[in-house]
Amino acid sequence: MQTTKEKFKKATRKSTTIDIVRERKNGSTKRDREKGEGFTSLQFPSHDILAYVFEPIPLVANQVECLLDTLSRKKRKKNHKELYLTVKNYLAVLGKEIQTTLTDNFLNDLNNLYAELSKALVNQMVNVCFDYDGFYFVLYSAHQVESYFYHLLICVIGTFSEPMQNLFRRFLHFFMSTQKIVSVFDHYYYGWVIDTVLEEQAEICKADGDEILANDYEQLIKTYDQVELIFKEINNIQTSREEIICLANELVISKIDEKEYKIVEVIKNFVELLAQDCIMNYDYNEEDCGEILDSMFNNVPVGVHRIYAVIWDDNDMLSDEVFEMMNNECGEFGIQMPTSYVRLNPQSKMFIPGDYPERFTSNFMQLIDLLNA
Repeated sequence: MQTTKEKFKKATRKSTTIDIVRERKNGSTKRDREKGEGFTSLQFPSHDILAYVFEPIPLVANQVECLLDTLSRKKRKKNHKELYLTVKNYLAVLGKEIQTTLTDNFLNDLNNLYAELSKALVNQMVNVCFDYDGFYFVLYSAHQVESYFYHLLICVIGTFSEPMQNLFRRFLHFFMSTQKIVSVFDHYYYGWVIDTVLEEQAEICKADGDEILANDYEQLIKTYDQVELIFKEINNIQTSREEIICLANELVISKIDEKEYKIVEVIKNFVELLAQDCIMNYDYNEEDCGEILDSMFNNVPVGVHRIYAVIWDDNDMLSDEVFEMMNNECGEFGIQMPTSYVRLNPQSKMFIPGDYPERFTSNFMQLIDLLNA
């Protein structure tokens, strides 16, 4: 049986968002910026940032001016100064002095501030974003997590002893509620396939005279009707970290087999971690430029909220349909793994990403491996 990892092909990132203050060469991405590659503008000598004259980019300049036109003169002036103070403050945090001097040209100043801040960062990136209060900078850092679909399958629950089933159901509720991870029925891809594709495929097979395959689809639909009841029961459970740890400790000293014992140990450690943070707090798209700008673009990488899910099985026609869809979309638009980020302001402190996504993934994969064993 193919595992979730085996089904997923690592996606090649494709950038689709137009940068608001710079122009790209064909095929370049934000990762290229780390190497100093991929741009036809904003290239400047490393020894003297202010010696470079930024050439205006008509399309980009027009975009910025259109956005600035939505701001009042007072708000525009305030935003201009705040961007300067934000960069000045963060450069000071990094032990550097700002070199950019404000002028009356908002676009040039925005370019200069972005370039100077970006140049000062190490192993971090910066975005220029826009909302109804104006432009702002966001620092972000992608975590070292492999690009896979992290789907927790639970069809093995029927093989557990009754006490273990009780513990596992409570763990699933805690896992989903604290991490904001959805079941197959609420997932972007799975939900659509369940609601639409399965019945359509059954009808198509019948029309084509393939009664065997049509019956397979109909049986799958009936299976997921039952699975939906299981997830509803899990959603209605009331539990806590303390209760799960208590139940886990009771199981450890009772007579359970070796596999269940190993799963219990992972659950105990995982629950302690889950109580500390939420993986969806790291759902940041590196092409994110704020709500207003993002509304202009539809082609964005597949985000964290889509690569994590609690599913029933990864070896049925439903998962085959979904994995094919996700692989195609990731291959076309790329995939965004967990990313730490912070919106800068004139009082920002040092941005130091934690390691929650790495620890979360380690525990998650331990559990997946045991469930698949």
